[in-house]
Amino acid sequence: MLREAPAGKGIGAALVFGSVARGGEGAASDVDLMVVAGVGLKTVSGRLSGASERLGYEVNPHVMDAGELRRRRESGDHFVLRVLESRKLFVVGDQDEHARLG
Repeated sequence: MLREAPAGKGIGAALVFGSVARGGEGAASDVDLMVVAGVGLKTVSGRLSGASERLGYEVNPHVMDAGELRRRRESGDHFVLRVLESRKLFVVGDQDEHARLG
């Protein structure tokens, strides 16, 4: 389901991180989704419409373009570094694609 939702024009990579990626999700969990895209949050959210209901978890997208991802990584941004160092489930692209973008 998630593989289909964010895919499309303007999406370079998308990955699930957090408790779902670690296999530790519970009833109160959400699906944390990092999307590296040339489109904004509004477009990504539209593509994710209905995903929460079908998955049974709220989907929480974090959207940034490749330049922002690169800048935040290079500046030591805690959030970005934590995501990059944690377990991930790739939805669009793979580790190589994500590394190339960021």
